[in-house]
Amino acid sequence: MLYCRNLAAHGQHNIGHSDNLLAAALVSGAIAVVAVLKIAKIFSRMITKVDYKKMVIAVIAFITIMVIILSGPLGLLVLLC
Repeated sequence: MLYCRNLAAHGQHNIGHSDNLLAAALVSGAIAVVAVLKIAKIFSRMITKVDYKKMVIAVIAFITIMVIILSGPLGLLVLLC
């Protein structure tokens, strides 16, 4: 840490760390794009088989339960108003 402070005080910057972060971001972004495209293809086939009424009820129940757990009765009152 002291070495980094001395470099910054003398106007020198260690660009190697920035390059590593940029490379990590690019690699993880590329992996995420491939994963999302594959998951989207599978999901698009499955979504046609879902009963929307049941899905909507499940989402409403999930949100209500999460509000009760995280916010308590006051949160539920706000949700219902």
